[in-house]
Amino acid sequence: MKTKSLLLGLVGAFLLFPMAVFAGVPGKKTVLREATVASISGTALTVSKDGQNYEIDTNGAKIKRKYNARASFGEIRAGDVLTIKGRYTTEFQIRAREIKDLSIQRWKGTFVGTVSSIDSANNKFVLASNKRGSQTVEVSSNTKFVYRKTDKTFADLKVGDEVTLKGTWNSTSSIIYSPVWVKIRKTAS
Repeated sequence: MKTKSLLLGLVGAFLLFPMAVFAGVPGKKTVLREATVASISGTALTVSKDGQNYEIDTNGAKIKRKYNARASFGEIRAGDVLTIKGRYTTEFQIRAREIKDLSIQRWKGTFVGTVSSIDSANNKFVLASNKRGSQTVEVSSNTKFVYRKTDKTFADLKVGDEVTLKGTWNSTSSIIYSPVWVKIRKTAS
C-alpha cells in the first residue's frame, strides 16, 4: 500500500512539475537536437524543444549548415531546425559552442524557374521553381547577373523572366541566399 501511494505521489509530482525533470544543470554539457528557432534577437536565439523554450547565447559559437559547411549567424531564420551543442548557464539557458542549422545547405544543383514577383526595396525576388515550388531569392551586392554573355543588374530583372541560379538554400523557409550568379535565360516580353 505504501509503495502504491509513493508511486502515485511521484507520478503526480511529475505531472505537476514536468519541467523540473528536464531542466538543465548549470555547467553541464548538453546537445539539444531538432530544436526549432522561435525568435532571434541580436546574437541570441530562443528555440523550442518539446514545448519548452530555451535561450541560446551564440557568442563565439561555430555555425554550420546541414552537411557541416560553414555558415553565418545571419543565415538562421525563425522556423529553422537546429542542433545545439554547449553548456547550460541556467536551467533553460545554453551557451552554444556549436550550432548546426539543419534547414540550410549549399545546394550543389541549380535552381531553374520563372520570376513571379520582385521586391526591389529589399533586393529580393520570388522564383517559381520548376522542382521546388516558390522560393524567395535574396540577392547580395556580389550576385552577378548575366543575359547572353552580357552583364546585367538586379534592376534589369523583370517578372516573367526565366532564370537559372545557384545559391545557399534554406529548405524550411524556402529561401535562397546570396546567389553567386543569376543567368537570365529568356526575358519576359
